[in-house]
Amino acid sequence: MDAEPAPTAAATISAMRRESQLRTGLLILIVCIIPCSLIASSFPEQLSDLLLPVGPPLTHVINAVVLFAAAFVAMFVARTQLARRSLWPPGAGPIIGPTVPRMASELAAKLGIHVEVQPFGGIRDGEIESVMVGDRSVIRIATPRLREAKRDPDGFRYMLAHELTHLAAGDPQTDRRILCAYSIGGLFMLIAFGNVLWNVGGVILTDTPFGLQALMMGVRTVWLPIFANIASMGTLAVLLFLETRSALRLREFHADAVAASLAGPHPDVLNRLSKMKGGQIRRFFGALLSDHPDRGLRRLALAQRSAAFRAD
Repeated sequence: MDAEPAPTAAATISAMRRESQLRTGLLILIVCIIPCSLIASSFPEQLSDLLLPVGPPLTHVINAVVLFAAAFVAMFVARTQLARRSLWPPGAGPIIGPTVPRMASELAAKLGIHVEVQPFGGIRDGEIESVMVGDRSVIRIATPRLREAKRDPDGFRYMLAHELTHLAAGDPQTDRRILCAYSIGGLFMLIAFGNVLWNVGGVILTDTPFGLQALMMGVRTVWLPIFANIASMGTLAVLLFLETRSALRLREFHADAVAASLAGPHPDVLNRLSKMKGGQIRRFFGALLSDHPDRGLRRLALAQRSAAFRAD
């Protein structure tokens, strides 16, 4: 039997992006469903006839989802306006010369997007970031970094292609959705847990005689449901956070792979990234919590694309 042909580089790159998108979408779905279920079960009376009285328990869940969606949209609009304020109006930014905009336009054309280039102050020296607001795709480059376009054009072109890949994939918008979903989901979970504490506290105050000893006895009888809520919500939050970080790291591997195909592989650029310091345990947790892969893994993945899938 003939061996199965090895996947092409383009197919592997596409698989990276597809897996990252699927994992991110699933996480956002979970972050929406579980907090809404907790709110629906915590406030059945308040949510019974709020918007759509279709009958319990479905009406409670629907109304909780509507509240979640309204809060999500409000936060998303607010975050979008904040991002818009960080940008210069079209054509009104400082002039940075023709070299960098021409390089960005050339790479953006290969990715099928239109991009603006804007400089920003040196508070975060050396940074290049991508921003999406409405139909605008903008590459913001720290002023000191612009000199690299002439000092190291190949390396600068690679990093520019990396950020343009994020724009072409819509990653800045995805980041905004993730932030809003996690923020609203976390708020809903805190409200649900606060309701548990309120109900437990009410039982202790109304059913327990006054006195420190009696109060301590009352607390001992209700510590288990409180601990169970803390453990379950905390575990869920940690797992969702870690899985989100994993999806973000896979996205960085994808951007590296596309940048290498557009501008050529430049491992020396990755050598400039800060290296994780400390002992083995510190480096382990640093790699686990970071949204960017270790630079050694990124260099390896440029030569062996499949290494991106084994990184976590």
